[in-house]
Amino acid sequence: LILVVTSATALAVESASHGWARYDSPLDGPCTVDRVHWTEMTADRFDGQYRDHKPVVLTGMRGRNDAFRNACAKDVLLREWGDKDIVLSTANTHSYLKVT
Repeated sequence: LILVVTSATALAVESASHGWARYDSPLDGPCTVDRVHWTEMTADRFDGQYRDHKPVVLTGMRGRNDAFRNACAKDVLLREWGDKDIVLSTANTHSYLKVT
């Protein structure tokens, strides 16, 4: 019975988050990453304050990128790429050697 309840809960979470489950973090305290509304971020500001210095979360973009969000749903990625070898990498411009 517990397994059924846990599975039902996991399905509800995955459905609400396009197939990706969320997990509790062992880290204590609030997130200290800067949050900046996307309309306030310029290339110069990003280069001066964040690139190669610290992370930033752009906010206010919800709904502006529905096509990308839908394309990144777990079921879509599995359907489109499930039988392919892919390279996992960061979005870092100066990324490491990529190996499949």
